[in-house]
Amino acid sequence: KGSALASYNFGLCFQYGNGIEKDYSFAVIYFKEAIERNYTKSYYNIGYCYYHGGHGLKQDRIEAIHWLEKAVSHKNGNAAQLLGNSYETPPVPFAIPDYYKALCFYKLAVKLGVDAADDIARCEKKINKLFLNNPSVDTNKFSALLNKATTSADIDSAIQWLLALPSVPDKKPTKPR
Repeated sequence: KGSALASYNFGLCFQYGNGIEKDYSFAVIYFKEAIERNYTKSYYNIGYCYYHGGHGLKQDRIEAIHWLEKAVSHKNGNAAQLLGNSYETPPVPFAIPDYYKALCFYKLAVKLGVDAADDIARCEKKINKLFLNNPSVDTNKFSALLNKATTSADIDSAIQWLLALPSVPDKKPTKPR
């Protein structure tokens, strides 16, 4: 059966095309084997493969979010950044971007050691344009919520709080007429 690390490394070979043709569908198989042996680094790789799609695997951003959330629960900063991208650019047509949640995940990614400064700046610009200049938005409440998610010294609490926020819908909304 082999070890978790061996399964993970085979998955990486297929994910990146190291010595073999790139094939995300085979990569996912090996990453799932590694997870069955408690190798949690694989959560991010599965999410990455579904997020980008191609190379033998159909892109499925909803499935990607599922795996990326598991990776974030294991303190994976790259997964937090990719989740930020998912909420900033929703995976289903006609869905409304969640810039607030995206910004929270980008700031969490930074806390976990990932350089997401450009993502944060871009997202803050969108928030300022859409929300903070809108008189109907309670900017104090918004700022307090953002502060709670991103300044906690306790990374585990911040992760739990973020993952408890409502997720992207798993069904496509109806097209407006």
